[in-house]
Amino acid sequence: EGILFMGDIAFFEVAPLNGSGFVADWIKVCDRIIADPLVKTIVPGHGPVGGKNELQDMRDYLALLLREGRRKFDAGVSPGRAAAEIDLGHYATWTDSNRIANNMARLYSEFRGSIAVDQDRAATAAAVAEYTAIRQGR
Repeated sequence: EGILFMGDIAFFEVAPLNGSGFVADWIKVCDRIIADPLVKTIVPGHGPVGGKNELQDMRDYLALLLREGRRKFDAGVSPGRAAAEIDLGHYATWTDSNRIANNMARLYSEFRGSIAVDQDRAATAAAVAEYTAIRQGR
């Protein structure tokens, strides 16, 4: 039938939350699915049913995080500040767009090579607190 149920791999119009994966690998999975001629309809784990266009949009969000996160990491910017400074463009209108702080904390672990299966809760809490303070002008 061309229907793919993707669970927590796909988020349409909802900011993805990366608690235990690798963003670069997540992008590769999206690329393989987008290239698969058998897939027509995608049922995401979060958001409305869609197709390859919606998956491409989510994939591009992840690529933005990877690219801009790497740039901020290399410049010595903390994950919370990076999350607050990255221009999300139209992704800022997505549900839970503030998840960028959680995602930056996880991505920074990936960049440092210190990533583990479980989320580093202390690093995530610090990134979220810093992001929130910056966004609220404190």
